[in-house]
Parts: sequence; C-alpha cells; structure tokens
Amino acid sequence: MADCRRIVMIPIDKSGNSKRIFEWYFNKLRKDNDKVILIHVYTVPLMSTPTARFGYSVSLTEWEGVQSSVDKEILQRISEFEELCRGNNLQFKTIYKTGEPGVVICEHAHREHVSLILMGTRGLGKFARALLGSVSKYVILHSGLPVLVMPPDTGGK
Repeated sequence: MADCRRIVMIPIDKSGNSKRIFEWYFNKLRKDNDKVILIHVYTVPLMSTPTARFGYSVSLTEWEGVQSSVDKEILQRISEFEELCRGNNLQFKTIYKTGEPGVVICEHAHREHVSLILMGTRGLGKFARALLGSVSKYVILHSGLPVLVMPPDTGGK
C-alpha cells in the first residue's frame, strides 16, 4: 500500500506570522502521520562598496560579524520551531538555505514531495510590496501546489 502520509511545508522567518501559521496548523489541520518540513531561506544582502560620492564601506570583518549575528538569530528561531515539533511529537525536517526565498521554497517543495504549503505574509504595504515583491505570491503562482497564506495579525481590526 502506498504511503499516504501528508507532507506539509512551513516556511519560517523572524516574523510572528510564522508562529501563528504553525499554531494554526497544529490546532486546526494536523494529522497524526503528518511530516512537517520547516524551511528558512535567507537572502544574503550585497556587501557595500565605497564610492567617490559616499566614501564609506563596511569592512570584511564588520560584514562577517553582522552575518555571524544574523546566522545565530536565524538558527535560534529555527531551534524554537524544532522544539515545538519535538514537544508535540511531530515528525519534521529542517531546511536552511540562502537564495531567493520564493524560488528556493518552490524547489524544495517539489524535492520533498510536499502536499501543502502553509505560510505567513509580512504585511507589506502596496509600495513596499511593489518594490520587494511578495514571497507568498511567488509561491502561489509558481509552486503548482495548494498554498494557505496567513495574513498578519491586525489585532482584531
């Protein structure tokens, strides 16, 4: 008989929406034989270079220090989600990659044979969303999978 286990992917970031969608999944959607894929994709910012106009550049040592600090923060956040999975007897796998979040999420969703993607939004305004794009929109349009998107908490508004 074929394995009928459901594989659910939950992209995580530093926002509270990641935790909200995880809690929603656990309370409303979880099945005993589910496997959860926790994925975090970090976009490495470009290192600044000095210019005649602005003159200042971050040294490589400063840059590496900032990157190390960011890595520690992200790994701590991932660890929190792993503990939630362990504490709730959820089978899980963690993926931590650098790259374009939407692209990497879609690639790994197919690689891991994901059944459903649950993700939060950052709650960007129209202008910021136009400039930065929307990871959730990209995933909806390019994954070819069911995607459930949790809007930001509006505090009951």
